[in-house]
Amino acid sequence: MRPLLITLLAVTLAACTSDEAGDGTLAPDSVVVEGDTMAAVGDPGLTAAQTDSLLALGYPVLVPSDPGAFRLDSASTEAEPPYYSLYYGRDDGACVTITGATEGFGGPGLPEDSLVVEIPALGRTLALHHAVTPDDAESWGEGAIISEWLDLDGMLVHVITRDEGACRGLPMDEAAAFVGGLRTLAAE
Repeated sequence: MRPLLITLLAVTLAACTSDEAGDGTLAPDSVVVEGDTMAAVGDPGLTAAQTDSLLALGYPVLVPSDPGAFRLDSASTEAEPPYYSLYYGRDDGACVTITGATEGFGGPGLPEDSLVVEIPALGRTLALHHAVTPDDAESWGEGAIISEWLDLDGMLVHVITRDEGACRGLPMDEAAAFVGGLRTLAAE
């Protein structure tokens, strides 16, 4: 079980940089669709193929109710074990990654500095943790904002935004607004 914990953490932390395996190829049972789809209000920016792939996982998938200035830059899914990652970017370089998985959880402890956000569409709250201490920065990256895991019928989901590569992390207020606007994906 421990290798799976490390694997999920590594995949989640790499979400801002690449959806490829180390040799430039996709992992088996992976689907990655990239594009610059511009989302209409209420549209999470997914193509029909991306929506079908996410719904085929058989678990709830979180998407933004209204991505606003964010666009979906990439979406990836794996059938076994069920996993998905949605990478949203903005023209100013800000990015947010939503990741869901059914196994392989773990990693460094979450930072203590936190803010609880209400997600009205789910009737739930979610704590966002801000990496402000040197130990937090070493584990997550300076200024990173990481949510706790949210259990949605066996699919554990979390959100992360941080400076990495071309990605610029969001400030806490913007991260809270993004997370507060999440909803579950439904078939059209």
